[in-house]
This record gives sequence, structure tokens and C-alpha cells, in this order.
Amino acid sequence: MYIRTAIIALLASAAPTARAGGIQVLAAPADGPIGVDGRLDEPDWDQAKPFSGLAQVFPQEGGAPGEATEVRVLRGEKTMYVGVRCLDSRPGGIVRPLGRRDSAPASDNVVVLLGSGADRRSALLFSLTAGGVQSDALVYDDDQVSYDWDGAWDGAVALSDDGWSAEFAIPLALMRDRAAGAATWPFGVVREIARSHEKVATFPLARTGSGMVTRLGTLGGGAASPAGPALVVAPYLAQRVQLRPQFSDPARARPRLADGSGDVGFDLHATVGRLALSATVNPDFGQVEADQVVLNLSTFETFFPEKRPFFTEGADAFQPVGAGRERVPQQLFYSRRVGQEAPILGAAKLVGQVGGLRIALLDGLELGTGQAPGATEDAPDRRIAWSGARPLHLGTADADPLVAPPARNFLAAVARLPVRDGLTLGAQAVSALPLTATCTEAQDAATDGSRPASCDAVGNDAAALDFNAASRDGAWYAYGQVAASRAEGGPPARTLRDGTVLRRGDLGGGAYLRAGKRGGEGLRADLAWTYASPTLELNAAGFQRTQNEQEIGTTVKYARTNAGPFTEIAAVTGGFGRWTTDRRALSRGWGAAIGVDAQLRQPYLKASFRLRYDDPMYDVREIATTGIPLRMPPTEEATLAVSTDTAKPLSATVGAYVGRTVGVAPLEAPPYYGASAGVAVRPHPRLETRLAASYDRNADAVRFLEDDGAGALLFGGLRAPTVSFTVRQLVVLSPRLTFQLYAQLFTAYESWGPFFVARPQGTAPVEPGALIPSARPSAGPDAHSSALVGNAVVRWEYRTGSTFYAVYARTQTEAPLEGGEAPHSLAPRGLGLGPTTDSVLVKWSYRFAR
Repeated sequence: MYIRTAIIALLASAAPTARAGGIQVLAAPADGPIGVDGRLDEPDWDQAKPFSGLAQVFPQEGGAPGEATEVRVLRGEKTMYVGVRCLDSRPGGIVRPLGRRDSAPASDNVVVLLGSGADRRSALLFSLTAGGVQSDALVYDDDQVSYDWDGAWDGAVALSDDGWSAEFAIPLALMRDRAAGAATWPFGVVREIARSHEKVATFPLARTGSGMVTRLGTLGGGAASPAGPALVVAPYLAQRVQLRPQFSDPARARPRLADGSGDVGFDLHATVGRLALSATVNPDFGQVEADQVVLNLSTFETFFPEKRPFFTEGADAFQPVGAGRERVPQQLFYSRRVGQEAPILGAAKLVGQVGGLRIALLDGLELGTGQAPGATEDAPDRRIAWSGARPLHLGTADADPLVAPPARNFLAAVARLPVRDGLTLGAQAVSALPLTATCTEAQDAATDGSRPASCDAVGNDAAALDFNAASRDGAWYAYGQVAASRAEGGPPARTLRDGTVLRRGDLGGGAYLRAGKRGGEGLRADLAWTYASPTLELNAAGFQRTQNEQEIGTTVKYARTNAGPFTEIAAVTGGFGRWTTDRRALSRGWGAAIGVDAQLRQPYLKASFRLRYDDPMYDVREIATTGIPLRMPPTEEATLAVSTDTAKPLSATVGAYVGRTVGVAPLEAPPYYGASAGVAVRPHPRLETRLAASYDRNADAVRFLEDDGAGALLFGGLRAPTVSFTVRQLVVLSPRLTFQLYAQLFTAYESWGPFFVARPQGTAPVEPGALIPSARPSAGPDAHSSALVGNAVVRWEYRTGSTFYAVYARTQTEAPLEGGEAPHSLAPRGLGLGPTTDSVLVKWSYRFAR
């Protein structure tokens, strides 16, 4: 992951002062067999003309390399070979720990980039560390990097008395977007020396700009075109045994039932021309690391990253513009929605070029099963069951819910067209469609339990137009999106968190725009605007943090490189303002920040400091679904983050923040603060231990608790400390055989008080002055929680693209309190007595290719 971070930072900030022109590297034909062992000792390598004209990217832009590097390229009928000799005057100082594929530790490394798109804005990235760890990625939108792409290619390294060498064997079938008969390729090589952090490249780069693929040099010499149609099929077999609580009530953690299941399925990849088809049938993602446990005290949904291989590969094609640089406010397609409510029966996606148009299409079907009619938690259905809804799955029926979840189909389509150099126009369409008939009025109104669960299946349709523009040098940019949504399925009307009533068929609109100067020495600035109507609803298929909001913000930065003791230093300031988009146009807050980002030469440290002022103004989501705004008090905050050199055997990242609430009578002004620390230890090239700990003392002056049903609203101050400990252990027997352990212990408690009541008139805002002190409610709202989650994974890639997994996973939460007040302690309690699920998975796949 450290190599990944370094490359992303390099590519995101690198742009040449002018285009690299002419043929930089010449390829020679590969007439004989090439054994990929890293040694470059076949006779064909001697016929390839070496290229050694690399220049420094970091620390001295354009400077002479501290160590010499030679690049050679061979072209075969179906494979391109790249050989790189990395001479080193201190071979004993080469940093070469081992790691897992696509998660390489900080190391000496070589990166090869091959332009893959006719628009010259996308490229494939292949990386080899001096320890032989492979990584690959897709560069899109000129300089955004997605490590979610995976390709089947080969590579090896070899040490020598004067340095090391890397040998890449890249199948031309991976270059699906290249036009047939292309004689030249956009091409570049980057080398990093970990001990000095020196980076050199075959093409000129500038650290203060942006843009990457458009700046690559050229590979000539009659470079071969991609091979014809390719087909890869990877069937899998999986066996799972799970021990889980029989009852959903956490107070009834025992007994536990043993469930067994077997699954078969397959992944398919086919390439025809410049289109690539990927499909998965009955996928199993049991080897994926569990999500981190968090305490979400906000009124917004937590965003979790996608980790499932089918959805991560090629995910960049479905990203909205700007997603590589920020968390965009309106994301039409969020792949975590697929399979969230029911298992995935199958999914397919098509990505590639049609003429000059880049297209991406994804369709996924989730279809679940339920237990036999009459089954209950007290009398579960213990049969070994098979269902036509899941034809490739066989297992104990009580592992399914009592009632089958409604089926839904997800569809996402994206098309983007480069209309000229630096300008791309795009369109998106997304649908989350419940595959059930719309419920009748009688069913919707039923209160006797006869209303089908499928009546609550929510969907939406959405569409968007977008653009992405940049100046020739990449310094100036602008991008934006205009979107519309239509609510589908679900009840006839549902109330959103801010009180907006959303009915079936309601339309909503949204947009965002960001423009400014992001490159060059000295002053940089940008301006951002976001708009979401009250009825914009994307969350059935996408991710939208909130609606009924308009925001305007700006950021100004002054940046310098190689200034005194700093390799980089920047002063940053900015501010924002938000309002509701309904008729009230209420202020939803404003704020400002100022800070400094710096990177020291010696010691090699990165640091960031911020001072922030945030006035939330009227929160329309806190008193949920009522439409009554609550005036929240302002906060002041300072944050600091420092990270050390990740290339060292011991590296660390620490962060801290401290803030306070500005006192507004009768509310208290509680302070809040927190700290986090992460340490990576690599005592041996085959071992890596990462430890992380965090403590957060969350504190709010006022939060909504409940409505008493008689017109009075109850509020209270809230203190909610949390603590988390995480360990990740990696043991690398070889880059293809690894053991990985992940575990997290999380605890939190909530302490409420003092308490207040208010009696609002209609939907008039609740001001602090209207809060009347109140006694503690008889049913105390204090709470305590703790959880232990983790998994252990053995991964063996016994041949390229074919894997074997053995996985153990555990999820454990504390037992509920049996009377009495919740303890105000961060010590875990009742974990051994609470609901616990253990599972063991064995999964085998085999890759067939032609």
C-alpha cells in the first residue's frame, strides 16, 4: 500500500512544462523465447536499443539522476516486454521488503505506463518493486489512479553486483482500447530509490502541475497491436461453515446454530476489439476484509469503500467527474448498494471504446431466498435446501431470512466523449429497479400484517450530464455535473430526514461545479458550488450525503517547492456557506479554515496543520422527519497530522485535534478532542505489522432525543467517547503466498445530560433560548457498546490468475445490559456473552485463458 500511496502522490502532482514530443524509446522485435526471470540475458535484449535519458522528478525537478537507469523494450506477437536495469552505487542500500500483490510496502521500484486509450487520457500502470512485488492500476482522466484494476501479466526482478533489474511481460490483449495497427504507443517509465526518495522518469514532469497520460513520451519501432479476441473463464468452488446465534435479539446470544453451505460460480472476461466484457455468476466475496467498526453520531450515512473484486476492477469508468480528487456530493452509482439487501445472482459489465466514445455498462441482479412458510426463529427451517432463485447455492435454509428479500436489478451506463484536447463531455444513466409489482392501495393501507414486505422495496432512476476540462499545461481546470432523479417503488409517500415528503414518481435535481487553478508555483485557487433540490434522491443506487442543500465554497493556496528546509510547503485558506433549497432558504451553516502543509527534507516528515471555525446554524436533519430546524452552536477546532518516512523499517503516522463548542445559553460549551496513531514495523523483508489506535472524545452541546407525543421535544447534551485498536499482520512466504490477519477492538459509550424540552410552533426553528431545563427521563438514554471483528486469510496464487483462499472470520458484539445504567467506561464488557458469529471459508478458483 505504501508504493500505491507514493505513486498516486507522484502521478496526481506531476505534469511537464511542455509536451514530450518525438520517439523517446524504440522497441526491437522479440524473435526468440523470453524467460521472465528479471535477468535480461536473452540475446534479443542485446538487440534492443537502451534508453537512459531519464531526468529527476523529485527532489530536484529536471536534475541529473543520482543513479543511472537503462530501459529496453521488445515486442512480440502477443506480448510486450519491458526491461529496466537500475544501476546503484550502493547495492546494499536497496530497499526490497516482500509484500502481497497490489499491496507493496515502500521499496525501490519501477513503474511502466502504457497509454491504453485512443483519447490519450488513460493508461495502464505496471509496477515491480526490488523485492518482486507486482502491482497494477488504471490511470484515467489523465492523472487519476485506480488500483482497483487487475490484469494478468508477469514480472520478475533480479539482483546484481551493480544494482537490480526488472523484467515485465505485458500481454497486448490488455490494451483493448488501442486502435488496431497502431505503430506507436504513449509510454513512460518511472524509477524510485526508496532510501533517498529520488524519482526519475523517461519523460519530463513537473511537481507543481497536473496531467499525466497526455505528457507521456512515445514508444516506437513498429510496436505491435493488441492481439485478437481473448477469453478468460475462472470458475470457483467454495465451502463455508458458519456458527451464528439462533435469535436476532442480541439478548439471546445462545444457542448458536451451525450452518453449512456450498457454492459454485465463475468469473468471465472476454475482449473483442476495443470492448471488454466482465461477468460474474453467484459471486462469493468471503475473502474480503471486514468493514471498520465506527460510531456514527451524525445524521448522515457512513460511506464505506468498495472492496469486492468484481466491482473494484474497472470501477473508474463509473466514477462521476472529480471523484479522483474529492468525495463528490452526488454519486449516481455506488456499487456497495448491489448485494446490500440480497445475494447477487449475477452481474456483468462492458467497458471500452466505440469509435472515439468511451462507454461503460453494468447490470447486477440481486435475488434472495427465504425459509419455508411457517418457519420462525424458535422453529427454524433446518433443511438442506435448494432454490431456483439461487441455483448455484446449496445450504441450510435457516441461514436465509424468514421472508425472502425483494429482488432488485441495478443498471448503470456511462458514456464519455473527448471533443477536443483537454475537454471531455459525458452522460450517465442509473436505475435501481424493484422487480415486484407496485403495491395496491389496499396493501399499502393494510395494518393487519398482510402488507407484503416487497411494498417497501425502494428504487430510483437517475441521469446526469457532465464535463471535464483542463488547460494544455493542466494548471487550470473545470468540471461539473447536472443530475436528475425519479423515485421508484416503496410506500406511496415517505418522509426524508429533513421532513421532505417524497412520493413515488417525484422528480429531483442536483448539480455541482468546481473550477480553478491547481498547478504551478505560487498562488492556486478554486471555487466550488453544489445544489440539491429537496426531492433529489440518489441513494437507492448511488450515494448522496444530503439533499435540500446549496453550498458555495472556495480554497486559496500558496505553494512553493524546494524552499529552504522544505521540499514542499503550502499555506491554505478557505471558506464555505450552505442554505436549504426549499422555500425557507435557511442557513445550514458556514465556516472557514486556515492551515499549512509541509514536507521536510531532513528528517523526512510530512505535516499538516489546520484551524477551523464552523457555525452549523440551522440543522434541518437533527429532529428527524419533522421539518423542524434546530439552531446548533458554533465550534472552533485545531488539527495536526504528522507522518514519517514509510521507506524505513519503522514508520509512524500521528494525528490530534482539539475543539470547543462556543457557549450559547442555556447550553454548556463542552470541549472535544481526540488523537490517533499508526505504526508500521517491518523487522524482516517477509514480515509487516501495522498497529493503529484512536481515541475520540465526541461532545455535543445539544442533540435531539425524542418526541413525547404531546407536542414536547426532549433534547440533551451528549458525550460519546470511543476507542479503537486495530492490528494488521502480513506474513509473506512469497509474493504469491501470503497470510494476512486483520482485527479491530472497538468500544464506546454515550452519556447524556443536561436535558431540555421545547414546544415548537409548527415547523418554526428551535432556538437555544427556547430550551427549558428538564429532569432526566425515567428510561435513561445512556448506552455502551463494544465489538471485536476480524479475519485471517491465506491467499495462494498458485498460477497466474488462479487462487486458493482459506479464511476464518469472527464478528462479536457485547451482551445488552440487563437493567441498571450503562457504564461510563471504555473497557469492553460482555463480549464473551454477546452475539458472536464465526465462519470458515475455503475457496478455490482456476483461470482458463485462450
